[in-house]
Amino acid sequence: MEPVLDPRRAARLAREGRAAASRAQDAAMDQAKAVVRAAVHRLFSGRRLPPGGPWQTVQAVRASLADTPGILVREARRLAPDGDRAQVLLAGLRAEKHDLGRGDEPWLSLSCDRLLIDRRRVIHLDMHGHLLVHAHAQKRFAQRQGDAGYQAFCDTMLAALPACALVAVAWPAEGEVMVPAPGGVFLGQRVFRPFDAHHEIRCYQAQGPSSREIDPPASSLDRPGGRIRLELRTFVPDEALGPSQDAVSAALARAIAGSDARADAAVALAWTTLLGDATGLPDPAEIAAATTEISAIASGPAWAECVNRRARALAGQARAAEIRRGAP
Repeated sequence: MEPVLDPRRAARLAREGRAAASRAQDAAMDQAKAVVRAAVHRLFSGRRLPPGGPWQTVQAVRASLADTPGILVREARRLAPDGDRAQVLLAGLRAEKHDLGRGDEPWLSLSCDRLLIDRRRVIHLDMHGHLLVHAHAQKRFAQRQGDAGYQAFCDTMLAALPACALVAVAWPAEGEVMVPAPGGVFLGQRVFRPFDAHHEIRCYQAQGPSSREIDPPASSLDRPGGRIRLELRTFVPDEALGPSQDAVSAALARAIAGSDARADAAVALAWTTLLGDATGLPDPAEIAAATTEISAIASGPAWAECVNRRARALAGQARAAEIRRGAP
């Protein structure tokens, strides 16, 4: 597919991709909820799930989201050899409107559902809003990449999750950040957001005849009253990067996946911090080394030049907009 150069066409394709994915995800999640409700109803009636029932349940939940656009992760895993304890992990991009200081804007929110099921109980962890991607980034991807389809954008986001997790954890301060991704970089902000309706961690347990909320697992992104979040606003392809941006992107890529051990640790960190999966913890030595390298990159001259260059570009855009409106 040829690159989509027309911004209006790119915006339309991005908007249609988000809308189609939202419709498909709503329908698929209805099927998944029906499977879970059947298991919970059995528990509430005082009966255990049958032998192997937890594994059959998570397999059915996973299958209900087969080929659903916008779903990044869809994994069922046995936690006991006989299938009497199992987990299903579902994560996807959800189209939402948020006002983060600039009025209502269209965003894609990384949302994750983790279900732990054994013969006696169901535990549900709902993580929502820890990574937001502005629709502008999706449009820029569609405009600048050779394959402009929505699935290509989702594949890129999935590949970028380890970088997102390490940048969120290791970047030494709030403010502008760069996240390397296949074919380019995402630019955005690392910010602290109080817990609210747009930034939720809910965890509940159904056991016997009752259901109750339980404490969610701790995260390395937790802060008093809220959590550190990444908000990615635009995408820049490799060929459009300036020398300083290219240097920072390459340095970050080495820090995140410069060796097999580092890459494995970064993937495990993404699953732990962004998806809530505690079944495979990252290597702390590799994460500590990556944190040191990323902190040095963030305080180095190449990144300072990136920030200054972007500030000049934004100032120029603002001035051009004023001129178009007839300001003196």
